[in-house]
Amino acid sequence: MKLDIYSKDGRLKLTVAPESSNAESLGIQEESTLSLSFTAFACVTLEVYDYAEFQGRRYWVTERYVPQMNARRKWAYSVRLSGVEGLAAQTLMVNPDDGDNPVLILSAPAREHAALIVANLNRRMGTTDWKVGEVVVSEYIDIDYTGKYASDALSELSGAAGTEWWFDGMTLNISRCEFGEPIPLSYGDGLLGGISRTTADGVKFFTRLFPVGSSRNIDPDYYGHARLQLPDGAKYVEQDTQLGIIEHYEQEAFEGIFPRRIGQVGTVRHEEATGDDGEPFTIWYFTDPDMPFDPNQYEIGGLVKQVTFQSGELRGREFEVNYDTEKKEFEIITQWPYDDDLQLPSEPLIPAPGDEYILWNIRMPESYYPAAEQEYKEAVDRFMADNRKDVSVWQAPTDFTVIERRAIDLRPGQRVRLESAEVFPDTGFRETRIVSISRSVVRPGSMTLKMSDVLSTGRISRIESNITSVERLTKQVASEFPDLIRSWEETPASDTTLYTSRKSEREFLNKRRGGTVQEDVVFDKDVTVGGAIASKDFRRGDFSGAGFGLYRDENGNAVAEVDILRARREAVFNTAVINQVTFQVGATVFSNGGCEIARVEDLDDVYRCYYDTKEGRRLCGLVVDDQVRCQRYDAAQHSVVKYYWRLVVAAGDDYVDLSKEDADGDGIPQAGDEIAQFGNRTDPARQRAIVINPLNGSVEVYALLDSYSLSEKNFVGMGADTRTGEAYLYAHGDVLFGDRDLSAADASWIAYRKQEGTDRRRLLIQGDVLFGPGSKGLSAMGEWKELADGVTALDYLKSVFPNNVVDNNGVFLSQLMAVKNSTESNAAVVAGLYGGGVESLNNAGFSDPNHGILMMFAGAENIQNVASAKTRIYGDGHLYTNDIEANGGKFGIFEIGVNDWDEPAIKYSMVDKGGYTYSGSITPEVFSLESMDASNSQYELFAVNPLMNSDKYDYSALVHLYSRGYNRPLISIDKINRGSAIEILNGEIYGFRPATRKVTTSTYLSDMDHTIVVQAGNSVPITLTFPSKPQNGQRYEILKRSCKSISFNSGGIPIYRMNGVNETNTTFMTGVIYFLFVYSSENNIWYLNIGETNS
Repeated sequence: MKLDIYSKDGRLKLTVAPESSNAESLGIQEESTLSLSFTAFACVTLEVYDYAEFQGRRYWVTERYVPQMNARRKWAYSVRLSGVEGLAAQTLMVNPDDGDNPVLILSAPAREHAALIVANLNRRMGTTDWKVGEVVVSEYIDIDYTGKYASDALSELSGAAGTEWWFDGMTLNISRCEFGEPIPLSYGDGLLGGISRTTADGVKFFTRLFPVGSSRNIDPDYYGHARLQLPDGAKYVEQDTQLGIIEHYEQEAFEGIFPRRIGQVGTVRHEEATGDDGEPFTIWYFTDPDMPFDPNQYEIGGLVKQVTFQSGELRGREFEVNYDTEKKEFEIITQWPYDDDLQLPSEPLIPAPGDEYILWNIRMPESYYPAAEQEYKEAVDRFMADNRKDVSVWQAPTDFTVIERRAIDLRPGQRVRLESAEVFPDTGFRETRIVSISRSVVRPGSMTLKMSDVLSTGRISRIESNITSVERLTKQVASEFPDLIRSWEETPASDTTLYTSRKSEREFLNKRRGGTVQEDVVFDKDVTVGGAIASKDFRRGDFSGAGFGLYRDENGNAVAEVDILRARREAVFNTAVINQVTFQVGATVFSNGGCEIARVEDLDDVYRCYYDTKEGRRLCGLVVDDQVRCQRYDAAQHSVVKYYWRLVVAAGDDYVDLSKEDADGDGIPQAGDEIAQFGNRTDPARQRAIVINPLNGSVEVYALLDSYSLSEKNFVGMGADTRTGEAYLYAHGDVLFGDRDLSAADASWIAYRKQEGTDRRRLLIQGDVLFGPGSKGLSAMGEWKELADGVTALDYLKSVFPNNVVDNNGVFLSQLMAVKNSTESNAAVVAGLYGGGVESLNNAGFSDPNHGILMMFAGAENIQNVASAKTRIYGDGHLYTNDIEANGGKFGIFEIGVNDWDEPAIKYSMVDKGGYTYSGSITPEVFSLESMDASNSQYELFAVNPLMNSDKYDYSALVHLYSRGYNRPLISIDKINRGSAIEILNGEIYGFRPATRKVTTSTYLSDMDHTIVVQAGNSVPITLTFPSKPQNGQRYEILKRSCKSISFNSGGIPIYRMNGVNETNTTFMTGVIYFLFVYSSENNIWYLNIGETNS
C-alpha cells in the first residue's frame, strides 16, 4: 500500500508505505483524521496545508511536522492529518464584505449562513474550491459570529436549523446525512464478527413529556391559568411506555405559541419632538385598519403593551407601544439601544405599510384562546414525534475480503440493512445508516462501523453546549482553583492539587482505550474479562505455538493453550484428545478446504461427491467457485495414475458438485479420492495454497490460483535439490532477513525490495559485512580502503558539483552547474552554467523562444527567476547586461583607447562594399562621424555636446553640418547661445512643405498650425481664435473655400491691415478668399495681408 503526500500547491513531496496500525477515522459531525506512521530514507518536512488523499477524501497537515531521525538516512514519521473539520476548527469567522471584520452578526436563512461559512473556508485556504451543497429551507436564523470559529458556526447553525452538518468532499451540506439504497450486511457477508449494541451519548430520549405553555397574553384572572393549557387540560403526554417511564420537561419549544393576532401595518407617519434633556428626537406612528378590537380594553394590570415585528426592516425587534383609541393609531416608544445618539425606529429601520406584527402583553378576546390551545397541542404532538427515535448504536467489524469483492463503498450517511435473526428476532433485520467509520489504511475494506438513527453528542458539541456554564463557573472559582500537576512533573499527589488530563492518561489505565501497566498489578477481588488472556509472545499452534493463552475458539469453546499443564491435586477431563506427530505419504496441500469422497452420483452436468461429516463435526470447507484437485501417485511406477482439477459449482451440507465441463485432466471422481481446494475463480482470499512435497523435498507457496495453470503462480519456495545436493530458497517479491523491528537503532537486517520512489528492487544491508580468508572480489576488498580514501579526498566536489557530475578524463560533465549565495540549506541559486536538455528547466525560464537556451546567467534572485537575471547569455550569442566598463581592447569595429588629443575615446573604422571608409571617435565631449574619406566627400557630420571645449569649435550646438574650407557650420540645430533653432547661413532648401489643416467649424489655432483651409458650407459662420501668446514670426495662411462669414479673434492683440487699420476682431462677410497673418513679438502686433476677392 502506497500513499502520496503533496505540497499545498500540488507537487508530489513523498510516497510512503503506511504501517498496518494506521487508520482513518471519520463520522457525521465529527472531526475526520488520517493517522500515519511510516519510515522514509530522506528528511522531508511536512508544511502546513501539505495534504494526502485517501479513499477520495483529502487530509491536510495543520501544523508543521519534522520527522525523527532513527538512523543515518532513516527518518520516522508519526503524523496526524486533519480533514476539513480540522480546518474549520482553525478558521475564524469574519465578514468578507467588510474588510474581514471579525465582529459579525447575521440574520438570514440557513443557506446564507452556510455560504458565509464556505466563504471563510475559501478565504483561509486561498481558493474557491469550497462550495455549498444541500441546505434545508429555514426561517431567518440569527447568529452572532463574533469570535467564533467555523466549527462553532457549523454546530450552532445545524442546531438552529434542526438538522446536521456534513462535508461531501469540499461541499458543505446542512441537512440530514443519509443517502443510498440500503446495503445488506450480515455475519459472513460483509461483517467479520457479531453486531453489538450501545446507546448514543447525549441524545434526548423520553416516554413521558411535561410540556409547559407560554405565559404571553394570558390573564390568570380571566383564563384561570398562568400559562396556556392543552385543550383537554392534560398535564403530560406519553408514548412508547413499554420501554419504561422516562420523563422530560420542555418549555422553550413552546414559548412562541400563545393567543395572538398577526396584524398588518397600514399608514405610517412620524413627528419631531424634544426630550426632557432638550435634545430632539422622532416619534413614529402606525395604524392597523383591520384591528377588530380596542387593545386598551384588554390591558393586563402591571404590563405594558408590546409589539414584535414579524417582517420588514424591523423584523424581530420588540417595542413598547401606546394605542390611541380615537385615532386608532399605535405610537412606538422610541429606544436608544446603543451607546450613541442612534434611536430606533430611525431611517432606514422604520415600519412600512404591509409589515406584519404581533401585539402582546394584553388579554386577547376569548375567540383567540381555542385556536392557541389547538396550535399548542399540535406542537406538542410534533415534538413527541420528532423525539420518537431509536437511540441504539450498532457496532460491527467488516470482512475486508467481502467488502473488496463486492466493491462496496461505505461512507458516513450510507444506509445499510443489518441482518441478524439473533440481534433482531422480530424482523430479522434493521435498516439504519452509518454514523462513523474507523478504517485501516493498509486494508481499506477492514473497518469498524457505527450505525444509528441518531448522533451522539460529539466532543466539540459537548464543549460548546457547556461554554456558557463553564465561563460562569470559571469566573466564580478562578481565584480558588488549585495548582495543576502536568504530565512531565513528578510532584507528589495531594488533596490540594489536580492532575491535568495528560497526567491522568499517563498515571491511570484508560477504561475505554486500554493501555500498558509498567509494574505488577494485584487484584483483591475477582477479575472478569470479556476477551482473551495471553502472554505477549503468544502464538496459537500445536506444533509451532508459543507462550500461553486463554481464549475462545471459532465455535465459542474456551481453550487453554500452554506448554505444560500441571495439576497438583486432581485433573478431570470429560474428553481427552492426545495429539502426536504423524506421517503422511505423498504431497500435502494446505488450503481452505478438502475432503475424502465417500460416494459419487453421476448426474447430467456434475459429479455429486458425498463425504462423511462425522455427524456434523467435520466440514469440508469448500464453497462455490472453488477449484479442487485430485492427484494419485504410484511410487512403484514413478508416475501419476489419476489426475483431475475441477470447478465446484454447488455445495451442500454433506456434498459438493464438481463440474463435468469446467475441468482439467481426464480423471473421474470416485469413492476414496482425496480432493483439496486449490484455487478459486473470484475470491482472492481463497486463491492461495501451501504444498509440502516429501518426494521433491520442497515447500512451496502458491497464490493467484484462479485457473487450471500453475505458471508463475509459485511465489515462495524452499527445499533441497536432489541433483546438486544443495538447499535452495526463492521468493518472487520482497525478501527480508534480520531483526523484527527494523526501526530500532541497533537493528541488523538484509532486504531485497523496492525503495520508496524507485521502480526496481535493490539489495539493502544494515549491519556489518565481514569477508573472511579466501573471499574474492576486489582482492578480498583490499582496495576498499584506497578507494574510500580517494572518494573522501574528493568529497568536497559534492558541494561544488551537486548534480551527479562525472569526471570524464579531467572534464566535469553536468547539464547544470549552479552557484548559491551561501552554504545555508535555504540558500538561493544566483549564477550558473546550463547546457540544455532538462525539460523541467527549459519550462522554468532556461529557454527563450527567440534566442534559445540560457547558457550562462548571473545576478539572479533564485533559480525560479533566472529569466530576469541581470546578466544572461543565450545560445544564439545574445547578451543581456547592464553597464560595461573597459579601459582598452577591441569590440568589433570599435577600439577602446584615446583620440588624437589623448582624450579617452572609442575609435572606429569600417570600409563598406563600395570602398568607402567610415571612421571617427566617441569621446565624453563629441561624437563625430565622417561620412566619407577626403577623396570622396566634402562634408563631415559632428554631434557635439553643448559642454564641449569651445576652443576647438566656435559653436555650442548639438548638431553641426560643416562644409570643407569653411570654419562655420551650414546648419546648427538647437543652438544655446542664440534664440534660433535652425540657421541656414548659405545654400538652398528643397522640398519644404508646411502642414495643412482643414476647418469645418469655429476653432482655436495653435502654434503648430500653418496653412488653414476653411470649408464649412455657405450657411455656416466661422470664427478662428489665435493663441494668446503666439511665437515671434508665427505665420498663418488661411484659404476660404466656403462659409457664410469668417471672423478672427486675436485675443486682444491688434491686427494691422495694410490699409493702416488696427483692430482686434475682424469679420469678412464676402469677397476675400485668402489671408496671410504674421506676428511680430517686437511690436506685439499681427500683420494681415488680404489676397484675391470674389469682387
